[in-house]
Amino acid sequence: MKTTQAEKLILLMLAEVLESQKAGRYVGEIDATFVKNAIYYRHGWAFDWQMSMLIGQEEGDVPPEVAKEVADHLEMWSFMERSFQQMSGDLQASLLNEDGVFGAPGFPGYDGNNEGQHFSVAKFLVEHMGRFGEFAGRDMNSHHPSVDRYRAMNAEFRRIQRERGFGAGLLDAGDLLSILRAGNAA
Repeated sequence: MKTTQAEKLILLMLAEVLESQKAGRYVGEIDATFVKNAIYYRHGWAFDWQMSMLIGQEEGDVPPEVAKEVADHLEMWSFMERSFQQMSGDLQASLLNEDGVFGAPGFPGYDGNNEGQHFSVAKFLVEHMGRFGEFAGRDMNSHHPSVDRYRAMNAEFRRIQRERGFGAGLLDAGDLLSILRAGNAA
């Protein structure tokens, strides 16, 4: 969706009007609050994800490739956290005693200063699109660069998924250790 500054202003004003109507946040298929947030935070890619009838990207918007990468990272972390939580206490303790494991697997976020697009997409996915709800309410600013680490971890995560089949179930302790070590080596 290509829009001029004037068109963005018009869209924002229309969204305000729609929100103020008794219809509430949603008017038909359009979520007025979502439209406002996508424009304010420059997440044009989100229209493609949330409102398939709109296509395109504005100059300066977060590239769709970044959004896809963040979604992949969040999926990986979600899977890792859920897998760890489902392990027995003995298995958890065993994993935590391994070299290169510095605590229970938990998504620490992105560096808000140096990985701004990734950080912004993660927050937008969780806070405005209602995806990856398990991360809601968390501080997603890791305060240290994370993208390269997550890329290495995700490559290992995807390798494991390919070998086991995507729907093969939760990760085991060896899988988690392999993914965490891939991230530490990055």
